[in-house]
Amino acid sequence: MKKFTAAVMLAVLMVTSVPVWGASGELSVGSTTKIAGQFFTDRFGNAASDLDVRSLIHGYDLICWDSEKGAFITDPSVVSGMVVTENAAGDRTHKITLYENLKYSDGTAITAKDYAFSILLSLHPLMEKLGAEPSRTMYLKGASDFVSGKSKVLTGVRLLGKYELSVIVDHSYLPFFYELGLLDFTPSPMHVLAPGCDVKDDGKGISLTGNLTEETLRRTIFDEQSGYMSHPSVVSGPYKLDSFDGETAVFSVNENYKGNRDGQKPAIGKVKYGLVNNSDMISRLTDGTFDLINKTADKDAAQEGMKLASQNDAFSMTNYPRSGLSFISFGAEKGPVKSLRVRQAIAWCMDRSALSQGYEGNLGTPVSGWYGIGQWMFREVQKGNAIEGVETYDAGSAEANLKRAEDLLSADGWTLNREGGTYTAGTDEVRCRNAGSGLEELTLTLHYPEGSRIGALLEEHLAKPLAEAGILLQVEGVSPEQILAEYYGKEEGADMVFLASNFDIVFDAAAEFRRDSSGKLSFGGRGVADDALYKAAVDLRKTKPGEKEAYCKKWVTFQKEFARVLPVIPVYSNVYIDFYTTALRDYHPEQYTTWTEAIIGAYVNESPEPETADAQNASSGTEPVIEFEG
Repeated sequence: MKKFTAAVMLAVLMVTSVPVWGASGELSVGSTTKIAGQFFTDRFGNAASDLDVRSLIHGYDLICWDSEKGAFITDPSVVSGMVVTENAAGDRTHKITLYENLKYSDGTAITAKDYAFSILLSLHPLMEKLGAEPSRTMYLKGASDFVSGKSKVLTGVRLLGKYELSVIVDHSYLPFFYELGLLDFTPSPMHVLAPGCDVKDDGKGISLTGNLTEETLRRTIFDEQSGYMSHPSVVSGPYKLDSFDGETAVFSVNENYKGNRDGQKPAIGKVKYGLVNNSDMISRLTDGTFDLINKTADKDAAQEGMKLASQNDAFSMTNYPRSGLSFISFGAEKGPVKSLRVRQAIAWCMDRSALSQGYEGNLGTPVSGWYGIGQWMFREVQKGNAIEGVETYDAGSAEANLKRAEDLLSADGWTLNREGGTYTAGTDEVRCRNAGSGLEELTLTLHYPEGSRIGALLEEHLAKPLAEAGILLQVEGVSPEQILAEYYGKEEGADMVFLASNFDIVFDAAAEFRRDSSGKLSFGGRGVADDALYKAAVDLRKTKPGEKEAYCKKWVTFQKEFARVLPVIPVYSNVYIDFYTTALRDYHPEQYTTWTEAIIGAYVNESPEPETADAQNASSGTEPVIEFEG
């Protein structure tokens, strides 16, 4: 989805052959993650299935990732040119010119104002009042004053013409390794989300005119029947949403979509996307309920699917490493897990290898940091299955691990039993400590997604060894919605939650940190953090573009600090497998960040054999010119 080029890019004529046909056929896609219905923005939650839906319906990003070059570029179907300049203070201005043939699904022209409005809305103080996560676009010049309400003008964006704008990155955020990735903005339809409003430029920056109120946004975004969050009616991506019944989303082709960076338009006329269970996903593939099962990770389902693909020519499979991981997040704002020693003791007790093998089989591998095996940094620096110098919380045997945990708990004061006497392993059920007003028990809860096999594995390979150390852990299955609400700190809940995350290409761990009014740092929604960990994340981000070796060294330093502080316990990363009918042609998920990008270049065999045409005609011509001045 993105790339950075540090040198001058000359105009390059793109002449490639791409399929041209009328979209036809239907594709039914199954995911093991339930669709939550948050289709507008990730700031209210970011379930993987919702991210996929947003990728289908929202398009025309200013930036895209060039996988062949391993870097970001401006999208050649959207941006006709860009000039980068730097002032004396070090602020970098990216002057962007758009093509004039971009349209929303309702035929409305997309102009520079649509991108400006999208940025303004993402930073608007009303968004946090509606429950949105803090914006991650604070790198824009003047963003902090705009978010706080101190200024009604955002100085970091300028409207220079109907199809021209500039984006200014504050010098305090530079250098940034993925600098061009900071311009990853998509347009938002102002006439739908903020009717009666407009964007103006007063010569110092942009602002909203009209009366945008909290009541208006609640109606346009959250209305159950027509709100843009779950029923976006006007979109800019390759597909438009026809229906969503709370479980299954149905899409049809956006006829006004110009095409992606390769000049490709959707060749599959209708897409259905819904939930599938690990237990019966392969049988639902063979009976025709689904044509594509995305991101299979369960070992039993994977083995069944691999057997099917090897024995039946009607089915195929593709595997690819995951750029993410499964982990246990701590609710460390209160309770025993506030203590670093308690978190470390839990890590020593957990058998990551058994959890990985039990759920993933040979598809998974234990990880000890905030990374996935599909990330390029991991491939660059890995030594076997571990990153050199990063604490793995494995001393080589269960007995040795237990001893490490017991020593930490004793040092933390957990030396008493329920009667106030000395805790004795094998005799007393749970450790306690004197909390001043009475005894505090080391009793914890962990929530995991209900219905998942991971629950039984957590009982066996975490709760049981914790009990030997004197920690009582109650493992409970809850809804995915509750898991996310607890992780993002929107609801109080369990001491720990088990979930998974996939990383964007722009790996900016520093953006995961929050600092409250008292100055206290947290990681994610409520995980504990400290200044040393945050400094390592910022230092990683501030690597100069192109300096890969320096970046990898800083990445290892960050992972060491992460393993020390343990805002979460990393568990495993894995290889994904997509299983699908061979009627789906030219499908290459391993070349993209998600199946939603891969299907734009794919088709089903109901389609006629494609003719070819120049991508120049489909995508407006040339690679944009990027110039560095000053």
